[in-house]
Amino acid sequence: MRPYNGNNLKIQDEDIPLNYKIDANEKVITPPFRGGAVVRFPVQLIQSLVGTLSVETSGETVIPSYGQLNITVNNQIINSPIGKEGYFYLDSVALGKYPANVDYEGGICNFELTIPQSQEQMVNLGNLKCIIP
Repeated sequence: MRPYNGNNLKIQDEDIPLNYKIDANEKVITPPFRGGAVVRFPVQLIQSLVGTLSVETSGETVIPSYGQLNITVNNQIINSPIGKEGYFYLDSVALGKYPANVDYEGGICNFELTIPQSQEQMVNLGNLKCIIP
């Protein structure tokens, strides 16, 4: 590296695993004479979340076909359409607990969605049941 000059550092795309996203794979640094530099390339794990939804109301369980799943993450709403059999798909939601609701033809059901810690590229959350009291 040359001191006091711009030096390009780059991570090749093929060196990044497919299930990770990197904001920028190239940076320019200008180190001092006989100095060093720490260059960070933050990466984010890309995970897909899948599962099925059902709603229990008045002791009856129904599939909220063609409704919508909405979750609130950092004051932003992320949504997923719900398929005929109750299937849903979410992309890159960090682990944690989030307020969520199912909006379907029978109404709106509120619940808390828990995203577990996992290193898997696709996480199956199983069958989630929302209960309307």
